[in-house]
Amino acid sequence: MQIIENKALLFKTRNPDKYSVIPRSKVVSEDNGTFEVAVYWGLDEARVLRNLGVKNTPSPIEAKYSWPGRHRPFAHQIDTSSFLTMNRRAFVFNDPGTGKTFSALWAADYLMKLGHVRRCLILCPLSIMHDAWVSSIGKSVIHRSVVAAHHTQASRRVEMSTRRLRVCCGELRRLKPNC
Repeated sequence: MQIIENKALLFKTRNPDKYSVIPRSKVVSEDNGTFEVAVYWGLDEARVLRNLGVKNTPSPIEAKYSWPGRHRPFAHQIDTSSFLTMNRRAFVFNDPGTGKTFSALWAADYLMKLGHVRRCLILCPLSIMHDAWVSSIGKSVIHRSVVAAHHTQASRRVEMSTRRLRVCCGELRRLKPNC
């Protein structure tokens, strides 16, 4: 697979009709039954290509995102952010200290910029809410506003979480079974 001017993905296939479901695709050339197909490199198109079985389809975040904040991402953080943008539901089981928080914030910010996500709710243990998440937002996606929705009164937590903020951190509590 080849990336053309950060705008299109070019790959070879024997069945170009399979990719006609993607509106912004076209057959570029044909040689002995092998076709070269160009597809616009957008997030939706990349997800469809991956779902159609095109292996190693890169997420556009890798080239089309500015990676704001004080820190530049490491290669594994870019991979994690890419994984999170390509999958609508995902778990990140990276080792401790590998930058999962920044990766998740960058992925959420990228999806917000594209208009795929309006708000982000982060549920986490209270012990890491301020140290890991709220402070990381101030270091990575500094143009986003955040609120830590933790308060003893339920009405105050609801008020804090319904303000027109883009990122909201809430306490993840253990569920107690009804006895």
